[in-house]
Amino acid sequence: MGLTAKISIDFSVNGSKEFYVELLDIPEEVSAGELQELVDKRVEKVRSMKCAEILNAFIKINKADQFSR
Repeated sequence: MGLTAKISIDFSVNGSKEFYVELLDIPEEVSAGELQELVDKRVEKVRSMKCAEILNAFIKINKADQFSR
């Protein structure tokens, strides 16, 4: 059974709080370092696209069938 990663980023643009969420199917053998790279890349994507101040970013891993899509 595969895993699903839920990346969540809370950010602020001109004082307005917003969020970004992405669900990714990932292999079970993915390392913590690889997961951190995914989060870092998404943080940079949000920061550059929205000219945003990042407030919080995290990743949650579950079995693929535990997140409702």
